[in-house]
Amino acid sequence: VLSAGIEAHGVNPNAIKAMKEVDIDITDQTSDIIDRDILDKADLVVTLCGHANDVCPTTPPHVKRVHWGFMI
Repeated sequence: VLSAGIEAHGVNPNAIKAMKEVDIDITDQTSDIIDRDILDKADLVVTLCGHANDVCPTTPPHVKRVHWGFMI
C-alpha cells in the first residue's frame, strides 16, 4: 500500500496527536506527491476529496480509480 497526494504539506500535527491517543506513532510518516511511477505500479487509486478527484493525474488504463468523498 502506498499513499500519496496531489500536494505535500507534511503530516498534520492533529493527526499525530490523535494517533498517539491510541498508542500509534506516526511522527515518521511522510507527505508524498503522487507521480507517474506510483500510478504505473498501482492497481487502484482512491481520491478522498473533490479537489483531488478533479486534478488527479490521468491514471493508466489498467488502474481502477474510485472516489470516496468525505462529507464535512
